[in-house]
Amino acid sequence: MRTIFGLDEFSSILQRRFRTCTITVLPEPARYFSFHTASNSATAVIGISGGLDSSLALLVTVRAFQALGKDPNDIVAVTMPCFGTTDKTLQNSLKLMEALGVTSRTVPVKDAVLQHFKDISHDENNKNAAYENAQARIRTLVLMDIANKVNGLDVGTEDLSEFVDGWCTYNGDHMSMYGVNATIPKTLIRWMIESLIKGGTFESSSDALRDIADTPISPELLPPDASGKIAQQNESIVGPYALHDFFLYYMLRYGFSPAKIYFLACKAFKDDFDGETIKKWLVTFCRRFFSQQFKRNCVPDGVKVGSIALSPRGDWRMPGDASAAAWLAVFYDYHVSQLCCTAGAARQDLTVQHHTAAYAGAKRQDHGAVHILSAARYQLAQRGGIGVISQTDGITAVFLNGGPEIKIFPMEVGGVADDTA
Repeated sequence: MRTIFGLDEFSSILQRRFRTCTITVLPEPARYFSFHTASNSATAVIGISGGLDSSLALLVTVRAFQALGKDPNDIVAVTMPCFGTTDKTLQNSLKLMEALGVTSRTVPVKDAVLQHFKDISHDENNKNAAYENAQARIRTLVLMDIANKVNGLDVGTEDLSEFVDGWCTYNGDHMSMYGVNATIPKTLIRWMIESLIKGGTFESSSDALRDIADTPISPELLPPDASGKIAQQNESIVGPYALHDFFLYYMLRYGFSPAKIYFLACKAFKDDFDGETIKKWLVTFCRRFFSQQFKRNCVPDGVKVGSIALSPRGDWRMPGDASAAAWLAVFYDYHVSQLCCTAGAARQDLTVQHHTAAYAGAKRQDHGAVHILSAARYQLAQRGGIGVISQTDGITAVFLNGGPEIKIFPMEVGGVADDTA
C-alpha cells in the first residue's frame, strides 16, 4: 500500500494553491499528486466547527502558510453558530483559532436561516432535511462570499468517509474551492490529530485539539439535548467509522464483494462487533454509497493522499442512478446459504424455486424485486427454512408453517431515504 505522507508533505499541496508566482518545483512527495495552476489567492477562508475535519484542514492551512513565509493572520477562520451548535464546540473553535494566530470571525447564521425559512414557507419546528440542509447551505454562502471579499480560497473540510456515504449537504458543506481532506477517511483524520497532539507539533493548540478529539462526531444541525450536549451523532446513523472505513477500503481499493467484506470484517472485528451489527452497517454502507454518487459527480478539486480517491475526473466514474440492489441481493443470498447450513435446511428449497422470478426481475431491470425477494429468502432461512414465499400485489411475504406471516416492504429491505441531500 502506498505510504501516507505526513503533515509537511500534505501541506505542500496546499502551498501550491496559494503561490502567487510562477509554477515552482515542490518537495519530492508532491509528485504523487495532481497540481493545478496558481490560484493567485491572497488569503484562505475556512469554516471551523469545533470538529475533527475542520481542525485538520485548518492545521494544514497554517502549516502551508508557514512554509510559504505568509502570515497566519491571512487565514480567515470563520465559526458560524446556529441551532445545533453547542457551547463546547463553539469554545473549542475559538480556542483553536486563537492558539494558531489566525484571523477569527464569528458569523451567527441563525437569523439568516430563519429568514430563509420564511422566504420558502418552511415551518422552523419541522426539523426535516430542509431544516438541516438550509444551515449547511447558508454557511457555504457565507464562506464563499467572505472568500470573494478578501480575495481568498475557500478551503473545504469534507473527508473521504463523508463523500463515500454522502454525509454532506449537496451544495452546502459538500462544496468548496479546494478540499484538503477529500481522500482522508475519518479514522485517519482522528489518528492524525492525536499524533499531532502527542508530537507537540502545534503545542499551543494541544488542549483545544485534545478536547476536539474527544468530542462526538456530529454535524450539529439539530438542537442540543436538554443538558446542552450534542444530540445528533454521525455514528448512530452511518455506523461506527472503524467499520465504515474498513468497508470503503476493501470495496474501493480491491473491489471486494459485500459477502467477502463481511467475512473479513467478522474476522477483523470479532472482539468488537457481532455478525448482525457488522451486517447492519455494511448494508447501510452499500445503500448510501450507491445512492449518493450524484454528490461525488461534482466535488471540488482536492489533494490525493494514499491509494483511494473518488474524484470523478480521474479516479472514480459511476452513474448517478446506479443501484445497490444487485450487490445486496447477492449478499442476502450469501446469508441464506450460511443460515441454511446452520439450520440444516436445504438451500435448494429456498433459492432454486424462486430463481426464475428473480432472474426475470433482473432482466426487466426491476432491481427492487430481486432485492426484496432475496431478503424474503433471508427471513425464511433465519427461521429454519420451513415455509413458503408469496408475492402478491407488489408485496413479498413469508408464510411460516404454524407461524405468523412476515410481510417485507420495500423500505425495510430496499433503499434508504436520502436525509442528507
